[in-house]
Amino acid sequence: MNHNNFSLQRLSVKDETRALKVLLSAIIGIYLCNLTNYFKISTTVITVGIVFAMLPTVSGARTYCIQRFFANILGAILTFCIGIIFSWNIYSLALICSLDVFIFYRFNLNKTKLSLMSLVSGSLILFFTMSDPSQILVRLSSILLGSLIAITINELILPINQGFKVEELIFNFSKEAFKITDYMLLNISSLDVLNIKNLSLYNQSIKPNLLTLDKEAKINSLKNHLKHYKYKINTLDYLGIVCESYYDFLSLVSKNLGEFNNLSIEEKLYIKELLSNFTIQHKYLLDNVLNNNHIQIFELLDIDHSKFELNNSLSVLLLGRVLEYRESLIKLKESIDSINLNNTYQSVEFFKFNM
Repeated sequence: MNHNNFSLQRLSVKDETRALKVLLSAIIGIYLCNLTNYFKISTTVITVGIVFAMLPTVSGARTYCIQRFFANILGAILTFCIGIIFSWNIYSLALICSLDVFIFYRFNLNKTKLSLMSLVSGSLILFFTMSDPSQILVRLSSILLGSLIAITINELILPINQGFKVEELIFNFSKEAFKITDYMLLNISSLDVLNIKNLSLYNQSIKPNLLTLDKEAKINSLKNHLKHYKYKINTLDYLGIVCESYYDFLSLVSKNLGEFNNLSIEEKLYIKELLSNFTIQHKYLLDNVLNNNHIQIFELLDIDHSKFELNNSLSVLLLGRVLEYRESLIKLKESIDSINLNNTYQSVEFFKFNM
């Protein structure tokens, strides 16, 4: 059975989406500034809108908007105080900038991810616009307007789908893993090389993106487009564990190819039999979670410990990895059975599998 005969049904449109967000931010910014007859602030509005709209998460965009706004206010306050003391002498600007940096790190504002650039730029703008205080309000209103444009685009017009990003990572991991499995099953008697570099990159990305999804799903965004993931996140976590356990098995084989090739042909054929069964069940579960398709059958082979050479350290490790992989599949199936996925998310086949 060739596990690699499936392809991504829906293409990733990350680059196109980013470009469209930039276009919308610029158009809306120019239109609003032109509407209010205050066209000269459009540059700042567009810049802020574009930067915020490009951020990868809803929580990140919201947080960055707030941080940048308050960083500018703090910078303006510091500049006003120092400027008054030194009668707005040009050399006091050096003290203002150094004080910005000192306060930023002394009070651990970097841990709040407050923008140092916004802090310093707020100071510079205030210093050079004191002759026209209205420019301060223009600066703050520009940031606020740009932020509102970005939030509108990110949460209403083109909402950020962190859930699909996680599913796409898991799908791509599985596609690569099944490709490697095909090679193993065809060449089980003597493996030349097992390249898991790409698989490692996918594996490292899944867990942090799952954590981000968990955080994003709890946020009540304007469109609330991730609401169904509140119910699905637990199952995706288990699917991530399945990916990790299978990666551990393939990684173990890859790091010990020479010793693996020296195992008895009987043991390797038994490993082949187990992998054939487990990966088929893996694929059925994956298709259910990603596409909400019915699980055709779920029958995992029992593992016969006597088929492994337990006096061989690699055989013992392989047995442990196979047991972990099997157990993770069982846990995933239990998670799927524990919730009615048919009522929690739309059944649309985003990922195509040829069984």
